[in-house]
Amino acid sequence: MHTIQDSSLGVHIYQENGEVLAEVLDLVSGSVWGPAPAFTLEIYSILLRRTETMTQPDARIAQGDDWIDVTLGVDNQFFSASATARFSIERGELVVEIPTERIQEGSPETSLLWGVHVLPGLLKTSPETPGHLVLPYRVGALCYPERHSRHEENFLIYGEQSQWELMPMLPMCGAVHANDAAAMLLIAEQGDCDAECRVATDGEGGGQVSFSMRYRYTRIDPVDPIDRRLRFTPLHGVDAGYAGMGRRLNAHVLEKTGRAPLAQRAEENPDIAYAAKSMVLKIMHGCKEIGPISGDGRFHLATTFAQAAEQLSLLKRSGIEHVMVQLTGWNLEGHDGCWPTRFPVEPAVGGEEGLRALIAHGQSLGFQMQVHDNYLDLYERSYWFDPELCTGDVYGGPLKRGCWAGGINYIGWPLAYPEALLGDQMREVQKLGPAGIHYIDGMGLPLEVSYNRAHGERRYRRACADGVARILRTSRDVYGSTGTENGYLYCAAECDYIGSPFLDLFGEPVSEMIDQMVPLWFMAMKGHVFTNLHDTYNAVADKDQYSQITVVHRMLKMAELGILPRNEGVAISGEWGYPLEETVEAMRLEYDLMVGRLSETIVASLVDHRVLAGDPNNNDHITYSRFSSGVETICDYKRGRLEINGQDYPLPTDFVKRPPVPRGNCSPLADGACV
Repeated sequence: MHTIQDSSLGVHIYQENGEVLAEVLDLVSGSVWGPAPAFTLEIYSILLRRTETMTQPDARIAQGDDWIDVTLGVDNQFFSASATARFSIERGELVVEIPTERIQEGSPETSLLWGVHVLPGLLKTSPETPGHLVLPYRVGALCYPERHSRHEENFLIYGEQSQWELMPMLPMCGAVHANDAAAMLLIAEQGDCDAECRVATDGEGGGQVSFSMRYRYTRIDPVDPIDRRLRFTPLHGVDAGYAGMGRRLNAHVLEKTGRAPLAQRAEENPDIAYAAKSMVLKIMHGCKEIGPISGDGRFHLATTFAQAAEQLSLLKRSGIEHVMVQLTGWNLEGHDGCWPTRFPVEPAVGGEEGLRALIAHGQSLGFQMQVHDNYLDLYERSYWFDPELCTGDVYGGPLKRGCWAGGINYIGWPLAYPEALLGDQMREVQKLGPAGIHYIDGMGLPLEVSYNRAHGERRYRRACADGVARILRTSRDVYGSTGTENGYLYCAAECDYIGSPFLDLFGEPVSEMIDQMVPLWFMAMKGHVFTNLHDTYNAVADKDQYSQITVVHRMLKMAELGILPRNEGVAISGEWGYPLEETVEAMRLEYDLMVGRLSETIVASLVDHRVLAGDPNNNDHITYSRFSSGVETICDYKRGRLEINGQDYPLPTDFVKRPPVPRGNCSPLADGACV
């Protein structure tokens, strides 16, 4: 038996019945994790056209003063590859590193290494060791295996288009042993862009979760040369749960970004300081009909620049002093009309002169005025379109990703962009007058491999993430701060603001493995970025699909998480949006709470979170939250009650939803305000 140990953690590695097994001992809680295979080799046979996990490979174990190396390999006519994993302990945490230089493929013409599955079965619960799994679906989820039949799901961290709705935004998973008050958190520190999360329940009360570090997805894939590195963190006592995992992940994000905390950046950058104490308002100006693959659908005028100026004045008169405005559909052919073409500014909504006047008017009111832009989606109807700037699909053409107002949408490969398409374009838009946090749409996409060989050797998933980072860093260089839509860590790490972390208030679970959603993403990311809860108007209009969403529920959710309110799609007419007159009362209520009473929670970290009673799935629960600023909130969703630092905060429990304003009719609250 080979052993490494420090004062809080011990690791035993040994051979038994042809397998190399590992056992991890948490010396603080006494919890034992494993035994589990040290790792397994997953090899694709070109001759057999199948991937198999190698059973009883040749094995070799070597030990140094503070490390253990495990080497596994096979070599026959169908499968030939080997890999070495080094096990070490750093600050009471187990680190497993797979150096790329110690991977060998004996016969690449007959077989290829597909993946290395690290410690499968270590993070496990069973009837004998009850507990639950913590999973990276969207903002975070809990799975109680005893509630599930036999089932298995595999998905890539940072997503894949075939199951994009899972939105695994953090490179983590974990397991909790309830009886021992112990937990184990697994973080993919390097190679996270190719980490495949594997979660399974056995139908007999047991479950497990792990990472396989992938190297290929097809035979022709470029292999990312980065060393894969996983960190297993034991947690105990009050840290043995998703909240403790969130606190550890928050420290991981700080290390990964290499940037100062958000509060410090806000002190140094007045645009961040302003935006973090603002209502977020997205105004839709115009968009073509979505559907025709040619992109020549009928243009729907939503809000002219002149009408938008009147809406901003209304907000100011209502007492909303700080607004971060995002103007959408200002560009040629409107929202998602023909990217990357931006100019001339769409004439139907007021042209360049009208846009300049609107921006100047909003700034005169003291508002932060920015445009909603896009540097990742490409459309053939744009004169900038070039297939060599697109991600290459496996069949040799540009990769498609849906159909929007501009027709078939192609995904750009930002590492191939010339400066004329990136920084130069941003500076041209900046000349129109926008200032503040630059908002770029849709940067958080499921990562892709580019099969266009013109893109060189860097065509793997991490290079896709690097391309997105290039856009966001250029945005920061031009505007001083930046934000985007989705919260995948690879892009959120470059941002100051995330517009939509995919927090579903009443959405159906995206996986049958989900028993309860938890705010793991918020605990990991708050203090590094700020974010918002979108669509105030869904709490105002009595629409069937949004009937459960109320102003009180929204205010409780914002107080629970420390996030800003956002009203999206405000419009005068057309098919997108809702009259501001209908929503301004609710906006003011949300503004007074989050920009007023709880403003210091926006840039603070969420350092503790618990469900005190009830079932979040039934919205009859009570939550406790504590922020790094010292603020504590208790949110009672059943009774509609909010407590801040021990004092009740009045909520509008008598707020009555209004009938929807029919399309084309005027709001009864204001002349000329129509949808």
